[in-house]
Amino acid sequence: MKNFIFILALFFIVNTFNALGQSKNYYRKIKNSNQKSIEYSKKLLAELNANNTNTLDELYLIRNELTKRKSTISVINNELRLLSEEIDRHNSLLQESYFQLENQKNEYAKLIYYSYLNLSVQQRMLYLLSANSFTSVYKRIIYLQQLTDYRKTKYKEISSSIYQIDSSLALLSNLEIEKKALYEDKINERDSLIGISNQLNRSIVILKLEIEKIDVSEKKEEKKKEIINSNVKVEISKNISNYKKTDPPKNIKFGKLTGKDFSKYKKQHLWPLKKFVLIHKFGNYPHPVLNDIILKNDGVELAALANSDVYSIYNGLVVNIIPIPGNGHSILIRHGMYYSVYSKVGKVYVSVGENVSRGKRIAQLKNDQKMEKLIFQIWKGKEKLNPEKWLTKF
Repeated sequence: MKNFIFILALFFIVNTFNALGQSKNYYRKIKNSNQKSIEYSKKLLAELNANNTNTLDELYLIRNELTKRKSTISVINNELRLLSEEIDRHNSLLQESYFQLENQKNEYAKLIYYSYLNLSVQQRMLYLLSANSFTSVYKRIIYLQQLTDYRKTKYKEISSSIYQIDSSLALLSNLEIEKKALYEDKINERDSLIGISNQLNRSIVILKLEIEKIDVSEKKEEKKKEIINSNVKVEISKNISNYKKTDPPKNIKFGKLTGKDFSKYKKQHLWPLKKFVLIHKFGNYPHPVLNDIILKNDGVELAALANSDVYSIYNGLVVNIIPIPGNGHSILIRHGMYYSVYSKVGKVYVSVGENVSRGKRIAQLKNDQKMEKLIFQIWKGKEKLNPEKWLTKF
């Protein structure tokens, strides 16, 4: 019964260990994603600093790095908590193993003491020869064999318990090493966080000294965005009114790339860039530095290196390519009732009426400066949606 309980406990701990392993893999993915974002932010910052351009963009990139480092510290804290729980569980299993070993040793000692296993070969022979019949001799032989087998079984149980204890000790040692490494990572992240915070504060001070120049620049950017959004709204309205759900446009084959099941894959759609920094989220919110400016975003704004490739987030139909004077082009792709919009792109690789597949390269960002921005939007008819709720986590 005790062995059954022990095996049951071991089974439970093994399953828990597998679940913890999955959690650790999940946290590891988040840390890797954060680290990639930090490295890309640094690369963009280096480009900006080398060209002495756009201090405000520098602020956004530093804020992104700060956010990612805070996220990494939070993840490390979760990993440390999991490791502590794991170590406690294995310590409990180790104590149970020691207890089982002692019981098995005691039982084995009693077996040796109270059985004929300590008899010499001669004594065993006398024991057999003293039987008064062949049947009795046979029974005594079976009895001695059973005692021998039982002894072997007990010996195997003891060996198994010792092996489990050695394995648990080795595992605990590895867990302690992993925990120590995580503590070091946490300290390094905290040191980096302090440095990034100081860098952010310095950037804010510089920005406030240049407030008038930045104010004018930001208002110009907001006007450009308004023009882009106005053009997109007009084109979507036209497309909706010209489109008959039961009758696709002439000379256009929808085929398998219609994208009509767009809503089915919510939170699974690709991001339009492979490497980027999210510098402006969806919606209206106060400017991080300029108090009198409210940022109005009908989508998200992604910063990336010039000439970065832009990809279609899902299967669909290119319904329009709108030239925006001084701001490249906007590409509208229809996915059934939904639209994805890619604005401020330079070179375009698709044409109106073309079916595109998920992940197809459709354009490149402009090359006017080292760091360019993509304005990306998702619409359902004339309703603007938050892209972050539709795209996979990055």
